[in-house]
Amino acid sequence: MFAYNRNLLLFHYSYFYMGLAAIIPPIILGVKKPQLIKDMTIPAIYFFFLYLSLELLAVKYNWWIYKGNYIGWITLFNLTFPFEELFFWMLFYSASLISYYKIFIDRKDR
Repeated sequence: MFAYNRNLLLFHYSYFYMGLAAIIPPIILGVKKPQLIKDMTIPAIYFFFLYLSLELLAVKYNWWIYKGNYIGWITLFNLTFPFEELFFWMLFYSASLISYYKIFIDRKDR
């Protein structure tokens, strides 16, 4: 596709759509097995603060630069980053990893 027509590879809000796909497993697992919500929530609280501090450092020192289309922007301490970073990376990333583990590796709940 790249050699044929490069414009076919351009997607608006691609980070948003990939993030939506990533949070489907924790939502499904939370609905099907509510007892696992605690297993996802406790690490998510810890990693939220860890990822937030990493994000703020990375934006401050220009380690990460955000080019592209995003659905919104968050400003904390005069540092601006995409809403998708806050929602998908900081809030749901650890829950997504735990749900993938529970679904595909840890099969003793089945």
